[in-house]
Amino acid sequence: MGSYVLYYLIDGDASSWPDFPAHAQPLDDTHLRRVQLSMRLAEIEHVIASMRRISSGHRITTCPLVSCGPGKKPEYDWDKWIGGVDCRKGKIIISGHSLGGSVAILASAQKQRFDFASVIAMDPAIQR
Repeated sequence: MGSYVLYYLIDGDASSWPDFPAHAQPLDDTHLRRVQLSMRLAEIEHVIASMRRISSGHRITTCPLVSCGPGKKPEYDWDKWIGGVDCRKGKIIISGHSLGGSVAILASAQKQRFDFASVIAMDPAIQR
């Protein structure tokens, strides 16, 4: 399926990463931002793939949408999604605010991976 790297952030300014030795500590939060952007792009890709599966009739069997009490499985009518969302390339609209706006712009530049009909970037985080 893929691999992952676990990153820990001690405080908001990314001044110390516990798994990095002293000589490898980042000088600023640039590395963190790159990791965040990469993660958000992967999430967008996963959401699009999931929406394509759901709208083509794939049933989700493990999804805690509602709390049904101990031992009961939640029931949801996935059939109402069949054909209801057009997730073809060139039909999807992406939007985001702040870091999400930056991610929307970055994703729109990757035409081989994503092909959006429109991009709405509200107050994108360009610099810190």
